[in-house]
Amino acid sequence: MPGRAREEAWKEKERGQENRQAEGGAAMDKEAGMQRRKGRDRGGAAMDREGGMQRDGSMRGGAAELGAAMEAGVPPQELAAAAVARRGPVEALMSAMRQMPQGTEKPRKKRMLARIGVEDIQEATARLMRYKQGKAVLDSRIAGNEEWWKLRHWEEMAGRPGQREEIRPASAWLFNTLLNKHADAMDNYPEPVVLPRSRDDEREAKQLTSILPVVLEKNGYEAVYADAGSDQEKQIEDVEGFIKQGVDYIILNPISEIGWDDVLEDAKKAHIPVILVNNGVDTDDSSLYSCMLGSDYGKQMKKAGKWLDEYLKEEEEKKAEKEKAASEAPTQEKSEQTDSEDTEVNTDSSKATDSSASIFDKIMKSSSTAKDEADLTEEEQTEEDITIKIAAIQESIGSEEQLMRAQGYQTMLERYSDWEMVAQQTGDNSREEAEKVMKLFLEQEPDLRVVFAESDEMALGAIDAIGKSGKTCGEDGDIIVISFIGYQAQEVPAAANLNIILKDDTQLLQDVVVIGYGTVKKNDATGSVTAIKPDQLSKGITTNAQDMLSGKVAGVSVISNDGAPGSGAQIRIRGGSSLNASNDPLLVIDGLAIDNQGIKGMSNGLSMVNPEDIETFTVLKDASATAIYGSRASNGVIIITTKKGKNGQAPKINYNGSISLATTQKRYDVLDGNEYRAYAQQLWGDKYPAEMDTANTDWQDQIFRTAVSTDHHISITGGFKNVPYRVSVGYTNENGIIKTSNFQRLTASVNLAPSFFDDHLKFNINAKYMYGKNRYADAGAAVGGALSIAPTHPVYGTGDAFKFSGGYWQNMQATDGFSDKDWTYTTDKNTPQNPLAALEQRNKKANSNDFVGNVEVDYKVHFLPDLRLHASIGGEYADGNEREIVSPYSYTNNYYGWNGLSTQYKYNISYNAYAQYIKSLGAHDFDIMVGGEEQHFHRNGADGVGQGWDSYKNEPVDQALRSQKAYATRNTLVSFFGRLNYSLLNRYLFTFTMRWDGSSRFSSDNRWGTFPSLALGWKMKEENFLKNVNFLSDLKLRLGWGITGQQDIGDDFAFLPLYVTSDDYAQYPFGDTYYSSSRPKAFNTDLKWEKTTTWNGGLDFGFLNGRISGAIDGYYRETEDLLNSVKIPVGTNFNAQMMKNIGSLKNYGVEFSINAKPIVSKDFTWDLTYNVTWNHNEITKLNGGDDSDYYVETGDKISRGNNTKVQANKVGHAANAFYVYQQVYDENGKPIENMFVDRNGDGKINSADKYIYKKPAADVLMGLTSKMLYKDWDFSFSLRASLNNYVYYDFLSNKANVSASGLYTNNAYVNTTKEAIALGFTGKGEYYMSDYFVRNASFIRCDNITLGYSFKNLLRSQAYQGVGGRVFATVQNPFVISKYKGLDPEIKSGIDSNPYPRATTFLLGLSLQF
Repeated sequence: MPGRAREEAWKEKERGQENRQAEGGAAMDKEAGMQRRKGRDRGGAAMDREGGMQRDGSMRGGAAELGAAMEAGVPPQELAAAAVARRGPVEALMSAMRQMPQGTEKPRKKRMLARIGVEDIQEATARLMRYKQGKAVLDSRIAGNEEWWKLRHWEEMAGRPGQREEIRPASAWLFNTLLNKHADAMDNYPEPVVLPRSRDDEREAKQLTSILPVVLEKNGYEAVYADAGSDQEKQIEDVEGFIKQGVDYIILNPISEIGWDDVLEDAKKAHIPVILVNNGVDTDDSSLYSCMLGSDYGKQMKKAGKWLDEYLKEEEEKKAEKEKAASEAPTQEKSEQTDSEDTEVNTDSSKATDSSASIFDKIMKSSSTAKDEADLTEEEQTEEDITIKIAAIQESIGSEEQLMRAQGYQTMLERYSDWEMVAQQTGDNSREEAEKVMKLFLEQEPDLRVVFAESDEMALGAIDAIGKSGKTCGEDGDIIVISFIGYQAQEVPAAANLNIILKDDTQLLQDVVVIGYGTVKKNDATGSVTAIKPDQLSKGITTNAQDMLSGKVAGVSVISNDGAPGSGAQIRIRGGSSLNASNDPLLVIDGLAIDNQGIKGMSNGLSMVNPEDIETFTVLKDASATAIYGSRASNGVIIITTKKGKNGQAPKINYNGSISLATTQKRYDVLDGNEYRAYAQQLWGDKYPAEMDTANTDWQDQIFRTAVSTDHHISITGGFKNVPYRVSVGYTNENGIIKTSNFQRLTASVNLAPSFFDDHLKFNINAKYMYGKNRYADAGAAVGGALSIAPTHPVYGTGDAFKFSGGYWQNMQATDGFSDKDWTYTTDKNTPQNPLAALEQRNKKANSNDFVGNVEVDYKVHFLPDLRLHASIGGEYADGNEREIVSPYSYTNNYYGWNGLSTQYKYNISYNAYAQYIKSLGAHDFDIMVGGEEQHFHRNGADGVGQGWDSYKNEPVDQALRSQKAYATRNTLVSFFGRLNYSLLNRYLFTFTMRWDGSSRFSSDNRWGTFPSLALGWKMKEENFLKNVNFLSDLKLRLGWGITGQQDIGDDFAFLPLYVTSDDYAQYPFGDTYYSSSRPKAFNTDLKWEKTTTWNGGLDFGFLNGRISGAIDGYYRETEDLLNSVKIPVGTNFNAQMMKNIGSLKNYGVEFSINAKPIVSKDFTWDLTYNVTWNHNEITKLNGGDDSDYYVETGDKISRGNNTKVQANKVGHAANAFYVYQQVYDENGKPIENMFVDRNGDGKINSADKYIYKKPAADVLMGLTSKMLYKDWDFSFSLRASLNNYVYYDFLSNKANVSASGLYTNNAYVNTTKEAIALGFTGKGEYYMSDYFVRNASFIRCDNITLGYSFKNLLRSQAYQGVGGRVFATVQNPFVISKYKGLDPEIKSGIDSNPYPRATTFLLGLSLQF
């Protein structure tokens, strides 16, 4: 039954009874209302939860039965229970009392009256009658005021397919529903028409943060809001939490239409009405919710126009009556004549325009000042064409709501011809932005009459601006402000009785991004900034935080060091900016810039953050974004923000756990035992150089395993009034696919964010701890041994010699060189070793502790709220120790063994303070920030302490003492910085930053560096020529320039003349005693900063209301004063080489990223994210001269040769490029061994013929993430691509000698591959220096594939609401598509030499929310 019709029917039934009630009953009893307000009578009020109306027949039947029960003497307690059960206690009780015989003296009646009391019954009767009368008055008042609420114009849906209720606004329906239950609140019901009359009360204006919460509070309600983002699981969690709290009402904006049956059933059982807003739910049981309220924004504007017309008409009538009453009798005849003339003019005007236009002519004339009237003749007054000027402060341009309202505006203006829309601009749904926009409107249009604000926040901002301009707003004011009351997501302290409004905020990350020392609206950012929020559905397996960035951000390359558990990664942003200094980006965790260098047991700074604790990543890429960090920002900045609690939130417990199986994805294709013997037969016939074993051992099977790992994480989030908190604990136990390798990590995190004095004073307290435990496998020895040792050998030996190798088969040789002459055999170290023994006879473990904490204080000055003062102090302490124990039966340390210990400590302290002043002056917006910072970094320890042990002599061997290995170092950085953000007309943006850094790593002459930046932005979408382009939702142009520095040069005292002490191998004898010596170290007092200058141009775009969005950036980066090791004249310093600032390097490229939602339907949603980066890297200078042949060898050594390197840095080429000979091929395209091109034509082949050929870094990087949701199922995958990255195929190069001497060397058999046999090289010359072994390793890698299913209310019972969560299966690294024949095409160093292979992992995971 339609809500209005239902009310009218009810009123008609009760009208006769109501008219007989006592006068003055309009006021409802406040005590009864307060009882309902405090939740003590949830089910026993006079109306049901759907709007205060009785179900059909419940009153009449209940009254008759109750009367009969009273006649029968039923005890009153039972009567009350029966009445409540029938859902009509009040009406039933009233009717029963009216039916009771008057004047009779029945014994049962006497007993009842004696118990209750006659006066009590009479009092209750009167009270109930007043309640009914008050309710009728309230209903009438709500109906009369409904036009105001219709400005938002929501449609009420009955909840049944195909059936519509009459159109009523959401706010009217809400207050009709809620306020009818508290009739005493009717006196506080908000007066309609103009927004709050706060212009004369500054304190009230400051308190009004949102209209709806204020109205709720006035009427005895307390509202708590939960923002679920775009996460339906979280939204369901919030609803379940509110059900447990026993709230009164739930107002829900469902993220998805499906998956709500269980939780709505819980709300129904708890007798909590649910009001759906905007979106419906897919359920067969419409009783699970009270109603659904949808939006028609076009009609909303039409209603607004109609209301404005009627309002101004009423104002004119009031004014006319007032003038008539004030006029004197002698002038009445003249007044009547004037009225007649006005009527005649209006009648004429109505012939040409709508009648309403005549009304406004009349209104505007009557509202003119006396001075204006004096300046005009009567004829001029009647003929003047007065225009009502209207402005609109809009929501996000291009949104569905905005477009529909724009159509409504147009229709409204067409209907009322004297109305003119003089200005429209977005207020970003912000009170502050709307105030700026309104200031601009007032400056441009001084006689503005009406302002439409499309949200209550923006309406309040408009009122603020009007008041500050000296004008007034309201019914009697200069300007009418009309708002569309909205549900703004805010957080207030929890209470026993709650109204909950859930808002789907899908633009959270797009609205605000974290930058250096603050935040900025995404729409106002002028630098190249990318913010990502790790997606729980598509993140894959993330043991380390770096895994969450891989392939997700344009311009960011993340290459894991190898497949070892707990291994770090190489992160590069827009290529490297240095050759010898660090190329790692700066890491900032919760506002604290940390040292990214790892310690023993911890690969890097990112290792200490549990990925489950991370809320967002923000990557700052260009200098205009990074220059605020100065000398540490040449390589970009990664800002990590961890998860936090929320004010007023009930405690929530989240658990995430998984178990996984990891196995090798691919293995090297070496010969097995039978193939090896067959090839040996081909080489030697029956004349083997030595006896060949008969085993058929797969050595890779011996070292690899299927590894089982587990991961657990639990967090508790909530808020004690003004103290939000979050506590988490995580434990990871990851086994590697190479035997004995293991990584364990325990993490703990605490965040507190208390606020005081109405949020003027805020604290943010963070503490994080990690304990790491590693067992390292010697992957190089194990993999290298498995690929080299002959497959014909057994794993374990049976002869006497093998008791000296622990029973493992090794190539042994006789010896008498040990003190113990019974130790007659030892391992032959010139032959391949047993790979399993290499793992099991070496125990290398590392333990680490890392603590990071900081406290931030932010104070918004009371007497100057535009000024904020911010201070922060924080630090990091870490220690690590690595213990290595090698068996005396081992291959490497036979007889003596080894017991070594390395220790490292670091502690860093940082403190900063800055002031920020934000001010708007008309069309000009200023954000000024200045501050200072000081950072101290300390490291000490001792590496390589240890000794072997001669058990026969019982004494140490090769002892390395701590006193010989200890070190300590430190450096300090002092900084001053500032930033100016300026905005003109909210369209033209300007950012300027400046930082001065002083580093203790340089001499006083070069200690200070200056790092400025400048950026411009243009919000093109805000221009008039694009405002009405509906398909375009965002278009912004960005230009930036800046200089950043590099002071992480690897030596804290390179500018000082220091002495170093020699080690045990460089001692001098005096008699029988050896003494260490001290010698001077090379130094350079002229060392200074490496400086990188960056230019960046970018375009942000969005289409179809943000359904498609993205950005394209072009950049050019040039680093000067590169630190490079160069030769110096003999005798000029204390070494033949020295570090100098000689060299330059450039990078330039293009980045493109796009996010799209190709499909959005009721049950199915598809999200796609794609990014691509092209980067060019080139060295432009290496030394002080112009020697084009000058180069510097670099990179890792290869297996062949003697410490041979095949990479070099050379001018005109990329860093770390391959420097090799050009291979010569025969007519069949087969390489001719050791034959190279004479590139310089001098008739001989030597190093002068080498040339730069390709590079390890890719030209193009791409990332693609796809996520599909179907009902409760989700499916996602992530792909990465790397194009034109080259790798030196060291594995093949090392096996390429397949001659007899290559297969049997140093009296041992060595394995090879079919590929090497097909190549046919025999080990001539420097064949390994050929470009033939430099291979294109372009690839497409699937990082992860995930399938998940979300559930809710598991283990639900009458006493327990149950558990929600998700179960999912993930396969990590399932496949790689590449033409490269090596084990893995993704090699950080570019040298494919026995790496720890990356595993393919199968994982089952479970997430639970309690």
